[in-house]
Amino acid sequence: MAKIEQSEDEKKVNVRGVLSSLLFVRASTGKEIEEGKIRSFRPQRDGIEHPDGFILRFENSGNVHVVPYGYIELFDPLGKLVAKAVLNENSLDALPESIRRYDAKLNPYQKLFIPGFYNAKVYIHFGKTNKEIYSYVSFFSQGSFDFAKIALFITVSTAFVIYLFKRRRKANRE
Repeated sequence: MAKIEQSEDEKKVNVRGVLSSLLFVRASTGKEIEEGKIRSFRPQRDGIEHPDGFILRFENSGNVHVVPYGYIELFDPLGKLVAKAVLNENSLDALPESIRRYDAKLNPYQKLFIPGFYNAKVYIHFGKTNKEIYSYVSFFSQGSFDFAKIALFITVSTAFVIYLFKRRRKANRE
């Protein structure tokens, strides 16, 4: 911020820096409302690739700021826990009557993921009253495999086998 001061001779304009800060103060009036909900919860990925993390949009519908904390668990098609993520490691707050996006990076427990339908669950707590909410999402993932490269390999291999078969058939006729 800056404060502009004009001198009396009107030929000079002085600009003076002003320092300001935003403070969050919670007053105990008894009328505080701590309410929130998960607006959306989805994997962060391209197409059907295995996700690197998750995106959560938290809606603070109350009248005080809150700091949601929690974790995300990822389960493979066999129901085994394969990755976890911590939500809001930086303690970012959600202002009243707003929606805030939180990104959570997955920490995998294994290197190889099988293709199939995965389930992710998010657990959140927030506020002085420690309110808890949760949500889940299911999605298909190609796992650690790249279906495009596999399909290309199968197509090229099939074309090569057909070519060899036709060539051998032609050689047998002669």
